[in-house]
Amino acid sequence: MPKKVVWITPLDDTYESLRRSSLGDEILAFLYPVAARRVSSTFFCPVRRIVAIDENKQTAIFDQIVQPSRFVMLPASRLVLEMDPDVDYLDLLPEIIAEINGQIESNRGEIESEVSASALVFALFADALADLRRVKSVCILNGEVNPHSLRNKFAPWERGKIVGSAGFVVDYTSSVTWRIPNGAIELSHEILQIEKDYHDELVAASAAGVPWQREISNKCIRCAKGGSWRFVLPILAGMAPEISWRLERPENAVPLCHDCVETTKFVTDQQIRMDFVWALWGARFDALERWYKAVQNLDGYRLPKDWSREQYPLWPKEFGGVDWASGSGAIKYCGPRDPQNVRRTPKQQKILIKMLSKRR
Repeated sequence: MPKKVVWITPLDDTYESLRRSSLGDEILAFLYPVAARRVSSTFFCPVRRIVAIDENKQTAIFDQIVQPSRFVMLPASRLVLEMDPDVDYLDLLPEIIAEINGQIESNRGEIESEVSASALVFALFADALADLRRVKSVCILNGEVNPHSLRNKFAPWERGKIVGSAGFVVDYTSSVTWRIPNGAIELSHEILQIEKDYHDELVAASAAGVPWQREISNKCIRCAKGGSWRFVLPILAGMAPEISWRLERPENAVPLCHDCVETTKFVTDQQIRMDFVWALWGARFDALERWYKAVQNLDGYRLPKDWSREQYPLWPKEFGGVDWASGSGAIKYCGPRDPQNVRRTPKQQKILIKMLSKRR
């Protein structure tokens, strides 16, 4: 799909577009009137690739994948680009620079950075308080947050977002001039205390555990009819939802229609299920299965003590390769993708061809 540049004027109210689960083929371009150090934020939006450009040299002076709920300080630059983590901007950079040199509308970006930052922080607090109000409306019992309700009313990825909001309120309340309600501050502290044992896992879920099934076609992989995602590795009894969300990822599922489920004996034959998902997802299922075994301490697998769930939310760095196709669990590869370009062994290729050879 061709990429396109969408120019964002800081004067406009564009926060909703930034919060979308995916920018797809869009590269958001922010142009400011003067080069200056600025604060960028990924609060209340998914992981983003943020790039600051030196117009004169036409090179990046900042290029990082930034997790949700983070502030980053950008070096002095007039031009800032935002995009999905795996989108490349280099082929469009000459076009972007040419448009700037062609004198884009004179009013674009004409706003003092202090005003823009203040408006952004105010909007972030407004959204954070909205998250806290959701907790207050359904999880308060006898004046306190009921941990059971919190864990049952919200999915892990939502709880991760709520933790991010609570942390934002606690960390940045003292830096603003307007008054934050004391109840919101107290509620934030309470949420952080309740979720302290699973903080890292929930942050990982907020980045990599969001609903995805509408983003990848569920067309049956055998006959191309309408199908459903059929999951393979089971969630074990007693496995906490704060970690089991990984088993609800696409790497643990096969899109099949009802007829092909019956034909392949997918439900009744465990080996068929394992062969199918292993062959379909290749290196990515290999990495997921290593994590699954490590959680159970099977086959000598153990979870590394230094596993950074912030950088590798899906599984430890050691369990996968260096890119999406080879099974990397890095945050930039968390977005769901179609399995067609995943790396497979010759044996996986052979099994997949055999499974698909029975198309109707």
